Amino acid sequence: MGNSNEMMPQMSDQRRNNAVRLLAIFVSTGVLSGAAMANAWVLDLSMQNGFDDQELLSGLDYAAEQNWLEVEQEGLLLTEAGKVAAASGWTAAA
Repeated sequence: MGNSNEMMPQMSDQRRNNAVRLLAIFVSTGVLSGAAMANAWVLDLSMQNGFDDQELLSGLDYAAEQNWLEVEQEGLLLTEAGKVAAASGWTAAA
């Protein structure tokens, strides 16, 4: 097994991959930029699409760090940058 420095890029790629997958699911369901998504709906939708808790949390965390999602009192908001990221379809090499 590699050292922790070698694992960091893989973890970052996986977090980004999870985020892009989530955003693409949101966009495919018709979520508009700036429209609040209830936390329960996000959880249900992600589970329906095969995300486990770790994938969901890492994806949401990464998306928020990149300003692809905003966390508001009424729920999560997809940003324009998030729509662009979803459209990119970027995934890490396996």
